[in-house]
Amino acid sequence: AEDLLREPEQPVVAMPATHRDELDELAEAIGALKATGAQAMRQIDIRHSQIRSLMDSLPDLVWLKDVEGVYLACNPRFAEFFGRTEAEFLGRTDYDFYDRELADFFRENDRLATVAGGPRTNEEWLTSVAGYRGLFETVKSPVRTSDGRLIGVLGFARDITLMKYVGLNPV
Repeated sequence: AEDLLREPEQPVVAMPATHRDELDELAEAIGALKATGAQAMRQIDIRHSQIRSLMDSLPDLVWLKDVEGVYLACNPRFAEFFGRTEAEFLGRTDYDFYDRELADFFRENDRLATVAGGPRTNEEWLTSVAGYRGLFETVKSPVRTSDGRLIGVLGFARDITLMKYVGLNPV
């Protein structure tokens, strides 16, 4: 009975040297791909960190929406102005936060920027969650991939109330 439970002995077969060499080359290629992929990911992380730092350091309200008007990113100034966190904006649209008339206005300006094919500026009155009402110069610009595919719209809004009505530069 023990003979039935024991695995039969298999003769050890030496693999041809060429076969081992092909496996070694494959393993080396896989290792090189992993290293290249890890390096590419580090570069992406660095680039993302640089862009994020730039966006977060701007005194203006800054946001990015996809082609459907879904928020992809915003800076802390934008989130604070509207009394929310960035996470609360992500994956949502203007219609989730504003009345229909104002959301339609924002979306129409997004559309006009994409049609213009470049930056488009307008002035708009905005009210913060704290009750501050100011006139903002808003610049919206289409964002495209290197091959020209539209990703969405990048927006910047600068408070120009003091400049416009008092002649002072707020910055």
